[in-house]
Amino acid sequence: MIITGGSEASITESSIGGFNASKALSTNNEHYQQASKPFDISRDGFVLERAPAPWCWKAMRAL
Repeated sequence: MIITGGSEASITESSIGGFNASKALSTNNEHYQQASKPFDISRDGFVLERAPAPWCWKAMRAL
């Protein structure tokens, strides 16, 4: 079994500026807790965030 993880924080002024210029960021600033809704048909963009991502791999043996 392998347990590993990673984290990346590539949120910089230039990355936010680029996504903002392409109108890709959500403009739902008044209700920011409801801004991230990736599968909603009425979404208006995405929300940048940073978070770690842990993974766990377990080896499968061939029978």
